Amino acid sequence: MNKTDDSGKFFAEVALAVSIVAVFVVVVCYSAIVSSSSWSSFCTTVGNGLSSAWNSLTNGASSLWNWSVKKLKALLSALKDYLTVVQAASKIATNVKRNSKTRYWSATLRKNYVDLGRKLTYSQAVNEVKKGKSVFTVTSAEAKAVAKAAGNNKKPIQHPKHKNTIGYYPHYHPYKHSNGAHIWYLF
Repeated sequence: MNKTDDSGKFFAEVALAVSIVAVFVVVVCYSAIVSSSSWSSFCTTVGNGLSSAWNSLTNGASSLWNWSVKKLKALLSALKDYLTVVQAASKIATNVKRNSKTRYWSATLRKNYVDLGRKLTYSQAVNEVKKGKSVFTVTSAEAKAVAKAAGNNKKPIQHPKHKNTIGYYPHYHPYKHSNGAHIWYLF
């Protein structure tokens, strides 16, 4: 697809395949000459051998095509997943600003990203976290306050980014990671 041969083996593999076919044709012709008693049996043997070679070649091409289609589908699926993550990160960057009037949102952890939900008040955010649901806040201090309030004023647990990639954010958990809720923040 990208017209590169990262492994550097493409032409070597093609040359090997052509060599195998050539050797096969020579062996078929030689065996046909040795074993045939007439021109007709020679032609039949060569024809059968070439037919077998052709079938092997088309089966190989079919397998290569199926492999390529499978890889292309995997690539398209990965691209779709990546675009979903980018859209979610863009939504967060658009809505969560240092000077945002809204300071809290419901949030859901998806496969590879955090999905920003509806706007919340501080009390709603604390109640969501008490129920084991996750929220997103603007700052670390706000996230810590929500985690502390939801954890009965006990010290929350802070986690930096789990992965150094878009779609993941630093966050707090209520005391002792008690209910699986995340309180993500941007600043």
